[in-house]
Amino acid sequence: HRVGGSFSLRITRFLSRRFYIGTAGLIGLSGQDAPIAGESDVDVISAMVLGGHLIGGVAVPLGDRGQLRLEALVGGRVLLANLQSQEGVCVVNQTHTAGQWTVAGRVALDVYRSHHMSVGAYAGYEALQREAQGGLRVMVHTRSHDNQPTR
Repeated sequence: HRVGGSFSLRITRFLSRRFYIGTAGLIGLSGQDAPIAGESDVDVISAMVLGGHLIGGVAVPLGDRGQLRLEALVGGRVLLANLQSQEGVCVVNQTHTAGQWTVAGRVALDVYRSHHMSVGAYAGYEALQREAQGGLRVMVHTRSHDNQPTR
């Protein structure tokens, strides 16, 4: 019954051909079509996640087709949840917030589709919350991956 998605903006700077540092911001949304009657006393109507991280990593080139990335992320995230409950004949709406620090390690594979676009997948583990992470991504680069002028 849940649908959601997220948008992330990453800014990285290579310190050498392989090592990079950067920062990332995240906004994620999740909603529910309708409260599920009888499953709990409190229904989550919608939720938003805001996050930010510092990134450090190493990129291993895979020829001119892509790269393998190993990276560490340190930062935090805040969850904003709109909740609804029923007390007798009254419907109660509340907003709750919760924050947490994050420390994660990731491995990612990026495949170049053009000089300024790549697609990829990543998998990782968030150590403080003990949760696995993974996803697919489409990246647009302001600088060509091979430093070649765009044709």
